[in-house]
Amino acid sequence: MENALMKERLRSLAEGVRLVGKAMKQKNSAINEMDISSHVAESLARQEKALQQETAAIMERVRTLRSDH
Repeated sequence: MENALMKERLRSLAEGVRLVGKAMKQKNSAINEMDISSHVAESLARQEKALQQETAAIMERVRTLRSDH
């Protein structure tokens, strides 16, 4: 009887460890996805800023060309 109870407790413990491991993997996956998302957002923000600077430079050149004529 005690042997069967011990086996059941060990099975329960093993199942708990498995579930905790699974939860940790899911959490790490979510964190990695957030890291990737933040890197993508940062990259897009830099690209947008560069595009704005390029647009401003083009507009300045257009104004210069117009004033020359």
